[in-house]
Amino acid sequence: MLDRIIQQYLKRNKPEKTDSTMEMWQIREHAKMMAEEVVFREIIYV
Repeated sequence: MLDRIIQQYLKRNKPEKTDSTMEMWQIREHAKMMAEEVVFREIIYV
């Protein structure tokens, strides 16, 4: 579930500079944090 949410986020939020490692890292970190929040809310806190 976590991986699926991350992949969906990455498809919607492409980096402006495809060669920017820092920008891609930030997008991936944000995707991971959002996905973890969804999983926690739906599975753990229910």
